[in-house]
Amino acid sequence: MKKNNTFIKQAIYSIKNFDKYKEFKDYKLSTSFIYFFVLIAIYTTITTIGIVHNIRVYAQNAKEFVDIELSEFNYTNRAIKYK
Repeated sequence: MKKNNTFIKQAIYSIKNFDKYKEFKDYKLSTSFIYFFVLIAIYTTITTIGIVHNIRVYAQNAKEFVDIELSEFNYTNRAIKYK
């Protein structure tokens, strides 16, 4: 494996070609941890964006349901009344 490759390229290469893992494991442990935490941060960001989007869609659907299906109900003076 060439020494001028980036860490990420070498990590992917070592996954694809398991025999080259011996060369990849020669990195410092701190470099491996940094790479691992960057991957975790990217994964967490993508997951969070997806969850927030889903919650927003569900909230919009709930609002539309209340406006359309429960339009006969009215909340005034701490009491729910049916029209």
